[in-house]
Amino acid sequence: MSKLAIVTGGSKGIGKEVVNQLLHQGWQVMNLSRTFCELPGVINCEADLSRDDLKEILSLSLAPYLKDRKKVCIVHNACAYFSGTTLNVSSQELKQAWQVNITAPIFINQIIIPFMLPGSSILYVGSTLSEMAVPNCLPYVITKHASVGLMRSTCQDLSKKGIHTCCICPGFTNTETLQQHLREGGRHIDQAIENVAMKRIIDPKEIANFITYCVETPIVNGAVLHTNLGYINQ
Repeated sequence: MSKLAIVTGGSKGIGKEVVNQLLHQGWQVMNLSRTFCELPGVINCEADLSRDDLKEILSLSLAPYLKDRKKVCIVHNACAYFSGTTLNVSSQELKQAWQVNITAPIFINQIIIPFMLPGSSILYVGSTLSEMAVPNCLPYVITKHASVGLMRSTCQDLSKKGIHTCCICPGFTNTETLQQHLREGGRHIDQAIENVAMKRIIDPKEIANFITYCVETPIVNGAVLHTNLGYINQ
C-alpha cells in the first residue's frame, strides 16, 4: 500500500513546495486547486473550494485514489485572502473566505477520514494572525483564528483513531498572499519585517520543510506551531 498526500492550493507558494518535497519523499501527491501544478508526477484534481456543492463533486473524484492506502495525509493549505475592516467588509467576501478557508477543509475531511489508517495526518496551515490581529484584513484574521479551532476540534474528534493533526502558523512568507496584503496596505517588505526578530522574510521552502516534518510526527498532535522567525511585540 502506498502513501497518498492531498494538498489544497498546491500549484504555487507554500503548497507547491510541500507537493515537491512530498514527491521526493516517495508520496503520491494530489493537488486540489483551480490551477494546474506543473511538477512532474503530481496528480492534479481541479477544484473550486468556494463551491457550495464541493463535497458532492470531490466525493466522486477522490474515491478512486483513496482505497488501500498505508497512510493518507491532508494539508489544508489553500486560502482565500480578502482585505477589509469591521466597518466595510462585504458579506460576499466574508462568505467566500469562510467557504474556502473553513467549510472546504471540513468537507474534505469528511470525505477522506473514513479511508485514513493510524499514522495518517491532517495538517492546517494557519498564520501568525491565527492568534493575533492587524488592521484591514478582517476576513483573513477571522478565518485563520477559526483554523486553530478547527484543528483542535479535529484533534478531539479523532482522539482514538491514531490520526494526528496540528496547525502550522507561518509568519511573513514570500508568497502571492503576502504581496497582495502589502500592496493593498501600501507597505514595503522592509516595513513588514520591522517586527520580525530575524529581520528577514521567510522562504516558502522553509515552511514546506516544517510541514513535511509534521506529516509523520505524531508528537505534534493538537499543537499550534508558530514558524515566524520570532515576532517582536511593540
